[in-house]
Amino acid sequence: MLGGLFNRPMMEAGHDGLWYWSSARKFAQRDMNWDAWFYYRIASYSLDPVEFLSSPNLEKLKHEQDGVHPDNLPGAKPLTIVAHGSAYQLTRIDTTDEFGALDLEVHYTPDAAQVAQLRDPPTARKQVTEVMTALLAQHPELHDAFNGMWVNADGASATLFSLELSMNQILPGMQTPGTSLIPVAQ
Repeated sequence: MLGGLFNRPMMEAGHDGLWYWSSARKFAQRDMNWDAWFYYRIASYSLDPVEFLSSPNLEKLKHEQDGVHPDNLPGAKPLTIVAHGSAYQLTRIDTTDEFGALDLEVHYTPDAAQVAQLRDPPTARKQVTEVMTALLAQHPELHDAFNGMWVNADGASATLFSLELSMNQILPGMQTPGTSLIPVAQ
């Protein structure tokens, strides 16, 4: 904040807040609440220029968003997903358009055995891909709303491993060449 000036983007991934609001409503009508909730959040952020502003339309948007809030999103407690006998603690799920298209960004905290696996890039890739496929198995609607998924294995003070795949590359049991592999030095 500089002398009353607020700088907020009015577009995300090439679309404005009204487009996200309209899309969120379509997802909500089809009971795709995860997609709807993330799109409502983007619409709310894009259409509300300052956090202290209120209007009937913004209140309506907030009411619609609250109506589709998924119960099992990570927040105060992590979301546990299981893949191939391993449990993963998802700590945060959000959206990003850092590379242009709208992607889902997932963070999880690996246990000690999973951390050890992250030291070997092929095994780390398999682990992170399992997180992606398990999340999509629980919520297949995410495939329709996002271009891709970033998964970050977070250590105590740094990201241990990160992988990005487009949604069409995230298939159960399939390893695809030519994707982003980002091992992070400890």
